[in-house]
Amino acid sequence: MIKHIVLLKFKDGAPQEAVDDFLNHLRSLPSKIPTIRNPILGKAIPQTMSGFTHSWICEFDDAATWQAYMDNPDHRAGGAKFVPIRGDSVVAVFEY
Repeated sequence: MIKHIVLLKFKDGAPQEAVDDFLNHLRSLPSKIPTIRNPILGKAIPQTMSGFTHSWICEFDDAATWQAYMDNPDHRAGGAKFVPIRGDSVVAVFEY
């Protein structure tokens, strides 16, 4: 199994509408990309994640299904939505 973890921070002044659009896009990904397992979109408990406000966590059966997710146009569209409102992000991907 592959675990994919993304910590998200939005830039100061990012329009709430754009933030909501991006988060809704993440929520929609499991219905568009069937290889996503156990998706979680979480909001941070204040002062627990060094300023990161949200996390996107999901699993994949293997490296091939993770790579298919990374290459998927719906995943890439989310990245395009995030870039203009991105404050910071950290991505961790590991096999277990």
